[in-house]
Amino acid sequence: MAEAKKAGRLKGKQPKLSAMQRKRLLADYESGEYTAAQLCEISGLSRSAMYATLRRARHEATV
Repeated sequence: MAEAKKAGRLKGKQPKLSAMQRKRLLADYESGEYTAAQLCEISGLSRSAMYATLRRARHEATV
């Protein structure tokens, strides 16, 4: 497994949304224009997955 990780073949589950979609989701959430339930429906994510995606988008924005 360590060899696969070094070679970049150990990926795990891929995110459902692309980086651009995560950025848009974060912008929509922070604008206050949409409720969390509406964003879940639009993006096709569960509430917990949406908040994890928002956390990931915030981290990407600071890095």
